[in-house]
Amino acid sequence: YGWVTLAMATGAFRNRKLQLIFAWLAISTLNEVFIGSRAIRLLFITEFGPLFAAGLLVHHLHAHGRSRPALLLLAAAFLISSCTITVTQQWMLEAYGAAVPTANLVAANVVMHGALIAAVLLHGHISSSSLTLALGGLTYPLYLLHQNVGYFVINAATPLAGGWVAAFACVALMLFVSSAIWLYFERPAQRMLRIGLARAVEAGRLRLRRTTAQPAE
Repeated sequence: YGWVTLAMATGAFRNRKLQLIFAWLAISTLNEVFIGSRAIRLLFITEFGPLFAAGLLVHHLHAHGRSRPALLLLAAAFLISSCTITVTQQWMLEAYGAAVPTANLVAANVVMHGALIAAVLLHGHISSSSLTLALGGLTYPLYLLHQNVGYFVINAATPLAGGWVAAFACVALMLFVSSAIWLYFERPAQRMLRIGLARAVEAGRLRLRRTTAQPAE
C-alpha cells in the first residue's frame, strides 16, 4: 500500500505503471530465486509480488485495452508466481509441518488467474445485485482470515473430526466471520469514512475560497 500510494502521489503510477511492474517482477524474481533476503522480501513483498502484479496488469488491460507489453508482463507474472509458489509451500512446512503438494499449488494458481481474467471478461454479462456486492465484500476479510486462522482451525479440528469435516467446517466458519465483518464493520466504516472525507474536502474548499477571496494587502 505504501509503495502504490507513493507511486500514485508522484504520478509514476499513471505514467510509468508498466515500468514499475517490470521492476517489481524483476526484484521479486531475483530475491526469491537467487538472493533470499528477508529484508527485501518484507520491503517489496517479493513472495507475493507476482500475484499483486498480475492483479494490477489485469486491471490495466481492462481499463486501457490490450497491449503487447502488458500481456507479456501478465504472462511473466503468472510464470514467476508458478515458480516461486514453493516459497509459500516452505512456509507451510515450517509453520504447520504439512504443505499442499506443488502440483496442486500450481493448479490452484492456474484456476485463480483464470477465474480473475474470466470475471473481468464477463463483467458485462453479470448484473450488479446484492449478491454480487456481498460476494465482493467478503473477499478482503476472507483474504485476511484464511492464511493463519484457517490453517490453525483445520489443524486443531482434524484429530477430532477428520480432515474433510475440519476443512468444510473451517470454510463455513470463515464465511460466517467474514460476512459479519463486512456487514457490521466494513459497511458502517465505509459510510463514516465517506462522510468524514466529504466534510474534510468541503471544509478545505471553503477555506481555499475564503483565502482567495481576501483582497491582497
